[in-house]
Amino acid sequence: MSDSNEESIHISKDGVKLSYYRYVSESTPGFLFVLISIVYLKLAQFGIVSSELTNIFLKIKLSEDFKIVLIFILFIIAMPIGGLISAISYYFFGWIEVLLLKIIVRFNLFLTILPKRAYDYNKIKNNYDLNSNNFLNKGYKIQRKNEVLNNKISKIGIKANRTFARNLIFVFVYFFLLLSINLSGLNLLLSSILILLIVVFLGLICALELFVSHLNIFLADYNSNK
Repeated sequence: MSDSNEESIHISKDGVKLSYYRYVSESTPGFLFVLISIVYLKLAQFGIVSSELTNIFLKIKLSEDFKIVLIFILFIIAMPIGGLISAISYYFFGWIEVLLLKIIVRFNLFLTILPKRAYDYNKIKNNYDLNSNNFLNKGYKIQRKNEVLNNKISKIGIKANRTFARNLIFVFVYFFLLLSINLSGLNLLLSSILILLIVVFLGLICALELFVSHLNIFLADYNSNK
């Protein structure tokens, strides 16, 4: 996968340059978080949803002009909010992609999902004695080894689409938690199943990205040692 999809911040004498992909992967969830919060408060204002927190907010009397300014400010700080979401989602949901990656490698699911990469994996599997438990760690060790040796080898970058998918998990879970306050019985059960399917789907995207990144590391190291 192209390095153009890597998140990156470049600091130079000309200033700080933020990767377009990093901006999109973090600002979009930030915008969604702000938008969902505003919509939820609006629904609470019309009595469609209700919670103790929204009741506190609704008791605060603000002029229409101030509300417009406040909404504008919230959208301005969507990027920092997205950065915070990125850190939180990595801490709380990073284990999902690791678990799914182990399942993918353990049961050779990539043969169905990524058939074109199956040959690459089989080529290096025995050479590195790979399995679901050591696939990640060995990939990182090879990366660090080649960085020390200054070899030109594909790096395991933090990919923007992986970060974006993980951040969306946070946004969907946040949205579900807001709705679950006003749900019960069958509606709560169906909503729980739906959010679980969404989390698994987005986690699978992260896991496949991680699998391909590590596979590229092994292939580059394998070819360089021929």
